[in-house]
Amino acid sequence: MFLDAISQNFASVKKRKRQEENGTYEKYQQEQKRRQRIKRKHERRLKVATEEEKKEPVYEALHINLVSSDESDAEEDALKTRPLTWRTEEVTDFFKRLDERWKASLSSQQKRQCVNRRLGLPSERTTHGVPQHLVWAVRAV
Repeated sequence: MFLDAISQNFASVKKRKRQEENGTYEKYQQEQKRRQRIKRKHERRLKVATEEEKKEPVYEALHINLVSSDESDAEEDALKTRPLTWRTEEVTDFFKRLDERWKASLSSQQKRQCVNRRLGLPSERTTHGVPQHLVWAVRAV
């Protein structure tokens, strides 16, 4: 186990050095931040969903591929939310309800520490990653 950890560390250092040499490390870091923001948003929504909501069909739409992305805004101290235009209104409204419930559950100190979000340009992500059983959550174009 100890040797595996050392091996993994050397592989990570080697990968990082190669990315820095290629000039792709910064882009990789930005993509990782984006993925982590999506993951945190998804986990928050799962936590605040009520037992009644968990029984509703729209609860299935709480899938990581249906969560909209956020990106840093260089001009302001805020995140721009990039909405998924292909997601149905029903799913979008459900997500908004969960987000509002999560925000209402925060203490005043936690609210002050939250990064502001504002609506940005629509996301360029496609429906490619949406599982087949969630096709109903995709708006017909």
